[in-house]
Formats: sequence, structure tokens, C-alpha cells
Amino acid sequence: MSGACTCRWLLVALQNVSLCTLDVQVLGAWTLPRYFKDEITDWREGENLFFHPDVPRSFWPEYLKQFAEYGYSALTFKARRTSVPFTFAEAEHDGSNSQANWIFGFMRSYNIRDGLYCTYRAWAVVFISSKLLALPLSQRTFLAAAAQAAIGRIEEIVNSRRRRSRGKKVDTFDMTARELEVLQQRALLGSNAAIAKALDISIQTVDVHLRSARKKLKIEDTAIALLEAYKRGLIEY
Repeated sequence: MSGACTCRWLLVALQNVSLCTLDVQVLGAWTLPRYFKDEITDWREGENLFFHPDVPRSFWPEYLKQFAEYGYSALTFKARRTSVPFTFAEAEHDGSNSQANWIFGFMRSYNIRDGLYCTYRAWAVVFISSKLLALPLSQRTFLAAAAQAAIGRIEEIVNSRRRRSRGKKVDTFDMTARELEVLQQRALLGSNAAIAKALDISIQTVDVHLRSARKKLKIEDTAIALLEAYKRGLIEY
């Protein structure tokens, strides 16, 4: 059985456990952004992002488009501040209606009204619900334990993939080092103005590099180009 199939079985099994007791489902598991967690090591395609097979295929590309426009979400920022499991509703009411709150409207567009965000080491597992959650401490502890067990297995899969992929050459599509750098910064910073400031170049130069990178990837949309670059192991999130 391949690593991808093993992980799919893992999340399905985890979903079955949660449905039996708490009426929640599993959205997926992913590593927290490198910007927030120093201990994260390099990853490649599929290593930092595992969605449950029932999640619509449009979810991730649409998420990337929102991220490219608004930046990190309120969920990510709260995960930076605490390792204690928290619900989406708690994160939404944790601060003002800032730009980072775009995530809640995005989730509701997929009928996700609430969820429990569980972090462990460099990873997060998120349980979701179509209604507001009222989880006592015992149920939060149960879900956090299930998330930790899932993360342990995922880390085994990731390490196994790394061992198999060592020595493999990554296709850069003839992109220059600067084009790859601009793509990476677009994934991390989310705006061309921020990239220009970080790299000390003009916004016009950023535009030129992004246009050239999209052309070499044969993709017109920047958000989709970022997704393809991530899948090819050219950039990280």
C-alpha cells in the first residue's frame, strides 16, 4: 500500500471514530507555516497537506486564491499563539473583524460552520462541523488525542517519502533562481508590494518575474501557478 493510500485510510478511520461520538468530520492535516514554526523541515508534494477524500477538489485552489489576496487567516494566527485546541467560533470572536477573518466566510461557503483546530509539534489536524460546537473538556481531549495519533502516523509516512525521494532531481521548468525566489515569496507574503519590499526590487520587476514563471509553467492564473509550483516541489507553504 502506498503512502498516499495509507494516509487516506488513516483520515477515514479518524473520521469514523469522531462521527461515532461527537458528530464532527475530518477536514485534513497539514504542517503549520514555516514562518511560524522553526522546527518544520523541508517538504515536497503531498507531504504537508492531507485532505480527507470527501473534501471538494475546489477547496484548495479556492483557498489559495483567498490567501493570495488576504494573507494568513485568523486560524493560523491563533495557532501561532497557542497549542491548546480551539474552535473556529472561539478564534472568530478572539479579536476584531480584521482582514485575517476572511477564513470564516470561506469555510461557511463550504457549509463548515465550526471546527476544532488541534496542533501537535509541527502539524495541525482540523475537525469540522456543519453546526456550532459545544465541546466539553473531555471531548476536546479525545479529539486532540486522535489528532496526535494521526500526526504520528503521518510523520512516519513523510519520513518514508523523504528517504525514497532523496537524490531525485526536481524539474524547475527552466526558471531562473530569481523567478523561483519571487514565486516562493508570493506564497509566503501574498502580495507583490510585500515581495518588492522584501527583495528590494520594484513592483514592476516582481510582475515581470511572476509573468515569466507563469509562462514557463503554462498557467495564466497566479494562484493556480503557486499550487502547481508547490506540487512540483518548487516552493513551500
